[in-house]
Amino acid sequence: MDSLMPSEPPTSPADLASAIDESFEYHDRLYERETVPEYEQQIKGLVEDLL
Repeated sequence: MDSLMPSEPPTSPADLASAIDESFEYHDRLYERETVPEYEQQIKGLVEDLL
């Protein structure tokens, strides 16, 4: 699992902004990993219902 904890806390606004961006990207990857299989299963179910 990716570690978002830097070895040292951000010391400048640019470092803080970068850390925040990385956190959002990490969250997005986790969300996709959890939801994509669910959506794929729902789509398969709907297609089967139509056939």
